[in-house]
Amino acid sequence: MNHEVTDHLKEGFQIISKDWRYVYLNDAVVVHSRFKREELIGRKMVDVYPGIEKTKMFEVLEHCMENHLSANFENEFEYPDGLKLWFELRVQPYDDGLIILSIDITSRKNNEVLRSGYVKELESLIDYTSHHIRQPVTKILGIKGYAESGELSREDLLKLCEILNKSILDLDHVTRNLTERMLEVKAKTQAVD
Repeated sequence: MNHEVTDHLKEGFQIISKDWRYVYLNDAVVVHSRFKREELIGRKMVDVYPGIEKTKMFEVLEHCMENHLSANFENEFEYPDGLKLWFELRVQPYDDGLIILSIDITSRKNNEVLRSGYVKELESLIDYTSHHIRQPVTKILGIKGYAESGELSREDLLKLCEILNKSILDLDHVTRNLTERMLEVKAKTQAVD
């Protein structure tokens, strides 16, 4: 089989025999494996990556091999040094084993995590806004209603002015904090994009 085309794919392309030996690996798989091609070809997957047989990924591969089925799934692969990369795996059975196409989706997964954090930040901002802005606004509206209710003594007016002044200062403090938090969220969002 001529592998000239698959050798240069950006996606990983590998062929695994029924006894779990690497039969063929294109350049992308070799780079992702962090081994030399000659260190992989002919060796069993379980020997190259001890413990891989205990992973969910291997369970899916075994199921595909035993039942001659295809599968598409995402897998987080952790290297011995702790580096984690995400791959979308497309598994296709053939008479002598499995063909596996692997696409590095690490960047997309990292962005999903960042976006999830961004959504949590937005929810926090909404909660903060509804509570902290609503409180001084409610006081100001209460003062307005009290003032419209009739005649007020000078003492009442002074007390209302004091409450109004505190509510305005609280509102100013809240809007400053809100602006700072929004700028932080914006900076995080721009880091995602």
